[in-house]
Amino acid sequence: MKKIIFLFLFLLIAPLVYAPSKNNVELKVNENFTIGGKTITFLNIANGKILLEIDGSKKIIKSEGKSFADGIDFSIVETFKDEEPIHTYIKFNVSMDYTCGDKKCEINKEDERICCKDCGCSNNETEACVNNQCVEIECSSDDNCDDNNSCTLDKCRDYVCINELITSCANNDNCCPANCTYSNDNDCPKPPPLPTICEEGEVKDKKYCKNNKWNSQQELGRLCTHNYECLSNICKENKCSENQDPLLPSSERKTVFQKILDFIMSLFS
Repeated sequence: MKKIIFLFLFLLIAPLVYAPSKNNVELKVNENFTIGGKTITFLNIANGKILLEIDGSKKIIKSEGKSFADGIDFSIVETFKDEEPIHTYIKFNVSMDYTCGDKKCEINKEDERICCKDCGCSNNETEACVNNQCVEIECSSDDNCDDNNSCTLDKCRDYVCINELITSCANNDNCCPANCTYSNDNDCPKPPPLPTICEEGEVKDKKYCKNNKWNSQQELGRLCTHNYECLSNICKENKCSENQDPLLPSSERKTVFQKILDFIMSLFS
């Protein structure tokens, strides 16, 4: 008999013992705290009100005394408001008589608005529980998100379609982003063919004309005779070279430096 009475008392007291609670929780602006499966974020304090976000949903409570929101009891201990948000903070005690996420929808304590993780959504055919919020179902797979635009990556994430713009250059993906050309993405328009007759020294599309023939411009270090033969447009000592001083035209860089060096050397001669 004593065992039965003890078991009865334990079952009666257990929910109170294991009810989630925490004292002196201190949060600065945009900091968060999780209790009983619910995430509480402090957003701002103004005009005697505290703005919170509970599982992504904005809630307002009083900046003094006790408040109740989303099935959670708040008791404000201290608040501090500063012009610099980084210094603003609140301190409070918090408790709740249910746990969100234990797969039990407790009557008169939880519902789809407070904890759809336990209670589901009222219309399971058109809504789904995402981050403890009922959202309208847009998709169930990536195929449902096709926007007929070959330059977007179509993804279904948490029942919502995301059509992300492609920005990288890649061959054979049926997309030519704005910053790409045929030289690095064969999906871009092919440039028109170069004229068969050209003028000596003419440069087009990384090619130069020599002896009435088009030739590809050379990389750094390759042999050359004229500047236009190089992608850098600098041919120095019969090799394609870099532009090392962007403040001066390539034709003047070496000569001006040499003149300065010659002048300094002349002071010691």
